[in-house]
Order: sequence, then C-alpha cells, then structure tokens
Amino acid sequence: MSDASTYGETLADIYDDLYGEAPANAIEVLVAMAGTREPVLELGIGTGRFALPMRERGVQVHGVDASPSMLEKLRAKPGGAELPLTQADFATLEGVRGGPFSLAFCTFSSLFLLPSQAAQVSCFKATSGLLKEHGRLVIETFYPDLSRYAKDQPVYVGGLERNEVLLEASRLDPVAQRVSCRFIRLQAQGMRVIPVELRYAWPAELDLMAELAGMRLLERWSSWDKTPFVEGSFKHISVYEKLPQA
Repeated sequence: MSDASTYGETLADIYDDLYGEAPANAIEVLVAMAGTREPVLELGIGTGRFALPMRERGVQVHGVDASPSMLEKLRAKPGGAELPLTQADFATLEGVRGGPFSLAFCTFSSLFLLPSQAAQVSCFKATSGLLKEHGRLVIETFYPDLSRYAKDQPVYVGGLERNEVLLEASRLDPVAQRVSCRFIRLQAQGMRVIPVELRYAWPAELDLMAELAGMRLLERWSSWDKTPFVEGSFKHISVYEKLPQA
C-alpha cells in the first residue's frame, strides 16, 4: 500500500471533520482557470472538498485517488456518484480516461504523499501526458521550513477544544527529505493515532520535475489570493504550463 493510499484509508471516516470545506478563494481561482468547456483532472480528489463545489459551478471534474475509502465517501455525497473517478496511484495515473485535460490540480500538499523523488517525477510526467498543449498543472504544497524541527523531533498542539486535543509529533530526515508525522487525537471517548509519511521537495526541485515533464513555471503564489511568493512564505501554489512538443 502506498503512502497516499495509507493516508486516505486511515483518515477517510474523519477527514471532513478535521479539514472541512475547501477555501472559497481556492475554488474561485480553479474555476476561473478551468472554465466549463473542457474536462479537468484532480489528483488526490479525496472526499471531494474541491471537486464537488467546482462541479456545482459547471466544471467537468474528473478525479483520481489511491484510497478506495476516500472514493467511497465521495460517491456517497450528493453529486459524487456523477463524477468520473479512478482509483489509482497518481504517480502513474494508470487507467485515467477522459482527457486530454485543460487543467490538472493537486492541492493540500498531496504531492508529498508520494514516497520518493522518482514517484513525484513520474507524477509530473504522467500528468503532462494527459494534458493538452498549453494545459496547466496547479500544485499546492507547504514550503519546507526546517527551522520548526527542534533536534529533528518537534511536538505541536494542532488544536485545543473543550473536549478534544490534537497533537502533532514529527521526525525529520533531512537527507531523504522525509517527515514522519503522527497526529494524535485525544477525546473523552479515547485516543486515535493517524500516521502521515511525507517526502517534501523544494520549489526549485519541483520546477525541474516540471521541466523533465515538458512543462514550465508560469506563476507562483503564496496563497490563493495570488499574493506573491516571497521569503518567509509558508506555502506556495505553483502553476505550470505544458509546452508544445518540438
């Protein structure tokens, strides 16, 4: 089982409770880029936080996810059963139909669930192969801030409610560019441990992956409000364009 499918299988039943709805400004940006005439592809569609509101706006969203439990949750929602969905590793996108797509997008650092540089490069190449010429790929990831890891092993309080505490314990491997996280949810009825394994990449590394896949960087923002990406930004949204074949 891949890191991406493990994440989805572990979290599917509480994912929406933890993360809620997608940011409205993110939906606005993606809908404007997608239009309504051509299909688009979401990598790591999950429970449909992005896809369902985009579908309501007339966007033809196709989705791929490695987790059958996530896709089951999505299909059970209003409109979810009408979405073209593929269960697949999005490092390969094997079995995805409906292209070529004018837009592909991967949000919420889902790209970093792919466990190696090779898998991430494969994802860029597979996605490029499904895009039309001048089609765009939008990637949202956190910016790796290694200063937050005290002796490579921090613990943070991620949430503090009257009857619930969410802790995050992480261990950094800077050589492999991997972070092993355990989210610990403490409630009156018990404790739950949620494992997350991430392989992070720097923006310049992602740009090289895109170049290897026949794409180029168009824009990079620090938020869905299109604020410029600068030193100190904690995340980035990078927009790549597929170049015409020579």
